Amino acid sequence: MPKLLFSERFAHDLARVTSKRVEKNIFRVLDNIESFPEIGSKLIPDSIRIEFGEGVRKYYVEPFDLVYTISDDKATIYIEALIYARAAW
Repeated sequence: MPKLLFSERFAHDLARVTSKRVEKNIFRVLDNIESFPEIGSKLIPDSIRIEFGEGVRKYYVEPFDLVYTISDDKATIYIEALIYARAAW
């Protein structure tokens, strides 16, 4: 199973989540990503691709896109950020 590494930005973004329901959903999605890393969408808004580079993936967790990347050897998943889905362009 791949290792999850969390960025400081993600930790900061998660700390701002005030809904226990949303927080619970985020942790459920993290479990899914850890088990099935390629589950996230590669259809990425330009603003996310510009900030995080090619190969970035997203998984929608209302109201956020959870943004992550997978190492080339698929041994590590980098959890990058939570971005309000409506803010991405």
